[in-house]
Amino acid sequence: MSHAHDAFSGEAKAIINDAGAMTLELNLAAVTAEVFSQDIVNKNNQLSPENLSNIKSHLVAKAHRFFRVTVNGQPITASQVDIKIVSEVDAVIFTLDYPESVLGTLGFRSDYIAQTNPEYQLTLSVFDNQHTQLGLFIHNFSHRYDELLIDGKSRQANNDGVFSRFFSLGIEHILIGFDHLIFLLALLLVCRNWQAAALIITCFTLAHSVTLALAALQIVALPSVWVELLIALTIIYVGLENLYFKHRPRHRWLLTCSFGLIHGLGFANVLMDIGLGTSGAPIFIPLMAFNLGVEIGQLSLAIVVLPLLWYLRKWQHFEKTVLPLISIFIVLLGVVWAYERLI
Repeated sequence: MSHAHDAFSGEAKAIINDAGAMTLELNLAAVTAEVFSQDIVNKNNQLSPENLSNIKSHLVAKAHRFFRVTVNGQPITASQVDIKIVSEVDAVIFTLDYPESVLGTLGFRSDYIAQTNPEYQLTLSVFDNQHTQLGLFIHNFSHRYDELLIDGKSRQANNDGVFSRFFSLGIEHILIGFDHLIFLLALLLVCRNWQAAALIITCFTLAHSVTLALAALQIVALPSVWVELLIALTIIYVGLENLYFKHRPRHRWLLTCSFGLIHGLGFANVLMDIGLGTSGAPIFIPLMAFNLGVEIGQLSLAIVVLPLLWYLRKWQHFEKTVLPLISIFIVLLGVVWAYERLI
């Protein structure tokens, strides 16, 4: 791992060799690792390469309790712990060696997360020594345990687990991503049939898929603060366009494609934060699953909102009064978000 995460996230990588022995590497931001040296009494507890010899035994004892690793329900213990402090990137890397075979049902419980910030998130990737990704897990305060079957004869990736994890993440992100939902609502306000809605949703999906893939491949990159600001500006623009063209804009699909590229960068930042492609892991399955989850989330919104909008259009005052008010509200939300993201 070449970089440290912020105080709210970390990365762990487990590599299992042909004999079944495992090396588990945990990469923490220095500010997170400092939590585990604060209870050192009568000794300098500074996390620095120069001071590592003074605090190493204390940190090693802590590291043995970071993870509860089990094989077929039985706990196994690391035989050796190595610690490296990388000042250049404010990272502390713990490497734990497990010489016992982990073939069977391998379980990971991230006990150390309980000592960190409630918003903390860990991305745990499991590989064999041919670099096939066997599993990918996301641990946080409410979900700290996962297991997978390690078969010494099989080198097939655990794609079902990876797919389901990123599929559910895609659904979750679109449903809790209020700015993406408001943008989609602004687009759908002008749709008068399912064909128009399907075209808009498909264009949005294809566009954000392009930039999501490019960002995941590290071909395109923008600072998240600028991406979030641009997303707010797209919301303002669509709301204003609805008002200016009296909710009958032309070529809405083209606008959707253009702005969908920006929203794709927003989705990419989410996946980068949880370690998509960590340590060179494959990205095709996670990307496909995440996009499918987003698409399902968007369709769910459309299925609920569009019939309601079409029913309300029968009311003579709805199009002249209510729709403009909704668009004004959307514009104001975009302005508030843009202001918050500028300061």
